[in-house]
Amino acid sequence: TAPGPIMVTARSPPVPPMHMQKWLRPLTAALSPASLRSIHATRRDLEGPSSLGPILMHVAQPQLQDQSATWMGFPGPTGGEWPIAIQAALFALGLLLLLGRCWRRYPPQSVTLACMASRWGPGTAGPLRSDLRLNGTSPDTPLHRKSKAQKQKARGKEGFESYYEAIYGTEWPALRASLLTPHPKVVRLSCFAPASAAEQLQAALHESGAQPVAEVLGVGLTPFWDSVLRHCHVLPAGAGGALPRPEATGAYYQMDLASVVCAHLLGVQPGELVLDMCAAPGGKALVLAERLAVPAPDPGTDQSPLEMHADSFLVLNELSGPRRRQLNNVLGTYLPEDSRGFVDVTGCDASKYHKLYDPQEFQGCDKVLADVPCSSERHVLQKPDHLEQWTPSRPAELHKRQTKILLSALACVKVGGFVLYSTCSLAPTENDDVVERVLGMRAVSPVLSSELRMPGVEGVEGVPLPPLGQQTKYGWMVRPDLHGGYGPMYMALLRREA
Repeated sequence: TAPGPIMVTARSPPVPPMHMQKWLRPLTAALSPASLRSIHATRRDLEGPSSLGPILMHVAQPQLQDQSATWMGFPGPTGGEWPIAIQAALFALGLLLLLGRCWRRYPPQSVTLACMASRWGPGTAGPLRSDLRLNGTSPDTPLHRKSKAQKQKARGKEGFESYYEAIYGTEWPALRASLLTPHPKVVRLSCFAPASAAEQLQAALHESGAQPVAEVLGVGLTPFWDSVLRHCHVLPAGAGGALPRPEATGAYYQMDLASVVCAHLLGVQPGELVLDMCAAPGGKALVLAERLAVPAPDPGTDQSPLEMHADSFLVLNELSGPRRRQLNNVLGTYLPEDSRGFVDVTGCDASKYHKLYDPQEFQGCDKVLADVPCSSERHVLQKPDHLEQWTPSRPAELHKRQTKILLSALACVKVGGFVLYSTCSLAPTENDDVVERVLGMRAVSPVLSSELRMPGVEGVEGVPLPPLGQQTKYGWMVRPDLHGGYGPMYMALLRREA
């Protein structure tokens, strides 16, 4: 028998907006009259003009006049029958839309709290009362919702302070003060500088009262680190004006001592192929270039005492255009002209750099430096506008990108080669946590023991543990509050096993 007319309650169903009718009509076209009546009946249970029952009924009214519609098959748009699979899919979609509407109106947390209030009394949450108060909620507030005040509290200066105080506890005030204090100015003599320029710089350093780093550290240095750090001097406060501009002479480069240690920790040897994935501004790149060079035969006083090894090659990558131009300027100032042919500058995404190589034709680099973008808390604290924009999600977002860059670096290095992962961040999320995640994804091993040595050219001393910093779970950390104001700098040396 033909279905009778649809009875409408005294309260007329609301007319849905036009944009809803457009996507509701195809849905109701796939529903049978019986299912539409059940939806209409469900409306009475939901009791509200915002439910989907009346809206579906309004849009489906023309379909109910079609006497030929049946539940398992009915005329489609072209006169044929809809496949059963499509009918089932559309019916499931309608059911999900209905459940989603109910979910938003009656969240499960609020239902649970309402049940608890009915058992322990109105306005209470029984034994969970203290836990709810810890989250800043009440029995009338769903647990998954945060107030505007809570969201604002987690951002900016207050959120930054609470985030790092939770990590470092009572050490945070001293660590924060050290980040706000300018780090000591370290002048590193360029090994590519001609003898005449180096002598002039040495005289200027002596007049300014600069001290060799070895004397400032006050620790005994191994022969390796003594040979490295003897080129570094610490300037007294306000003595920077006594030196000639570095761009004019190319004799020195000013950088953090922790960065000098980081670049040398990779243990680069002459004749190797080395990749620096995030090379700007260029201080570490200059150290890598010097490690790839060998003494020049009989250099003049106005010539560089070093020249690149015939088999050495250095690839410097920087995605940012302005920073890449800065990197090129540094290379043009400090690198001798006859050595620039051994250096190539690229502008690719570091997280996808491994896709540039064909593993069938290219075995990989000998060493890779991945000095990745990071939170840089020292920079954030010293820039009020950056501090106000800080959010607790920033370290987590950087963690994802850092992991991708490290995985790409491990894909670019040959089996048995080394990758040095480094950041200037204090957040464990960006340091040991990144290394730990990668250890579970690739066949790599961290070089951690107190007998840390880099297998280099036979007869050349390996790289011992740095004289500055402390050991972490997977790497090495230089903290400004513990190590003379230098850093922060995290370093983890990884060896690719397969």
